Amino acid sequence: MLSYRVTLDVPLPLAVFVSRLLAEHRRELGTRDGTRALTCWKQAVFILAWFRDRPDIRRLGQGSGISQATAYRYKDEAVEVLAAKAPSLREALERAVEQGLPYLILDGTLISSDRCADKKTSRKGREIDKWYSGKAHEPAGNVQALAAPRGVPLWVSDVLPGSTHDTPCVNLMQRLVLRGLRLHRVWRGRRGCG
Repeated sequence: MLSYRVTLDVPLPLAVFVSRLLAEHRRELGTRDGTRALTCWKQAVFILAWFRDRPDIRRLGQGSGISQATAYRYKDEAVEVLAAKAPSLREALERAVEQGLPYLILDGTLISSDRCADKKTSRKGREIDKWYSGKAHEPAGNVQALAAPRGVPLWVSDVLPGSTHDTPCVNLMQRLVLRGLRLHRVWRGRRGCG
């Protein structure tokens, strides 16, 4: 088998930041030095490569000298560490007000999935697949994101079932308006909502 080097086009300060978060997490767990297959730095590079290119996790793990199972564990661990640092909606809105942003961009997307199966009762009283999206015509998760005017993400919602309509988005818009923030809603490349 051949191996080769590639360049990861992410800023060095980002890799340092993620590495420090992972080191802090390992200290909280009481992980002793030298007991992990990857150092915090190598795990940070590993997760950034996964986020950047979404390669086959088995091959990415092999390139880092770890098994597929360890690759999945390290990926999941790093995602959890990063998610724990993500701001809440309230924190994101407060930061937007502090920065005096003239408006915010709210956009959502459906992310297809083949691993979700859960039932719920529809408004008509029928049992339906909770994760099935009528819009996408397949199982999917609904994710909403709030961004600054230049597109810098401020907040990302938890994954909602694909059957969820834009009602949660309307609730979010109402909260934004209550804070005196203008909102641009993106609908398939068009701007709207204010």
